Amino acid sequence: MILRLASDQCAGYWEDIKNVVAASMPTFADNSQDGMNQVLANLLDGHAQVWVALDGQIVVAMVITLIQIDTITNVRNLLIYAMAGYGNIRKEIWEEGFNAIRAFASANNCYKVLAFSSVPRILEVATMLGGNCDVRVLEWEV
Repeated sequence: MILRLASDQCAGYWEDIKNVVAASMPTFADNSQDGMNQVLANLLDGHAQVWVALDGQIVVAMVITLIQIDTITNVRNLLIYAMAGYGNIRKEIWEEGFNAIRAFASANNCYKVLAFSSVPRILEVATMLGGNCDVRVLEWEV
């Protein structure tokens, strides 16, 4: 089962959410206390979403998403900002979770679902779900 937490539920689960974000946020994001406070603010005001995957009564994954707008082309995309899985997650749960996220993106007029990862297992799952893993993010220190 896939659940999307309501914005007001995020504060109650913040410690768990914060751990997922800290462990899997993009390398170019601010993981300081100020950065984490900004993540929480975006969750509480509804700009970002938390998704929880359950296998029976057990939480097996958590995903944080954010609708981003490419201001040059005015295209909306749903970014999988952070994601963590716990243990061996069944293929059906991955599929159900991604279908829920894809449906949310479609309902919000998004062009694509995007994610950043260098974790081999996440890349395998993304490929299994039909994702294109050929694109690379290039980053330089400033």
